[in-house]
Amino acid sequence: MKKSNIFKFLSYLFSIVSTFPVAIPVLLTIIVLISKGKFLYDFMMPAELILFTIIASLGIITLQIIDKKAFFEYKKLAIYLSLSISNFLAANIYAYLTGLAHGDAKLNGIHLFFITIFVILWHLFAILISIECFKLTKKISTR
Repeated sequence: MKKSNIFKFLSYLFSIVSTFPVAIPVLLTIIVLISKGKFLYDFMMPAELILFTIIASLGIITLQIIDKKAFFEYKKLAIYLSLSISNFLAANIYAYLTGLAHGDAKLNGIHLFFITIFVILWHLFAILISIECFKLTKKISTR
């Protein structure tokens, strides 16, 4: 019984933490909108909060492994996490190789296009990871 309660608590905690990369920028945007009357959304902040995504995903996967569940139950989460990390690394490599990371190149034209795609994909993967964490949490809590 204790193991079940601990698993439920940890799975809900990891699921909530998985929402931080998307929820924190939205919350800060609302605060700035109310206080200053300006819409300022930091599109890069979710990518900067990648640690929350990694911790939450690995936490849920670890709980599934400890609970001796088959890989197919958490396969989607593992795929989304690997795509998210790959996207993050690709964006950083692109920025480094093109000079965007050093300030040698300006963010316009094709650079703006690629960075925008990386940011959109990052948001998509963060949302998919969060949804999958909550799905797995539901499975854990119904056992």
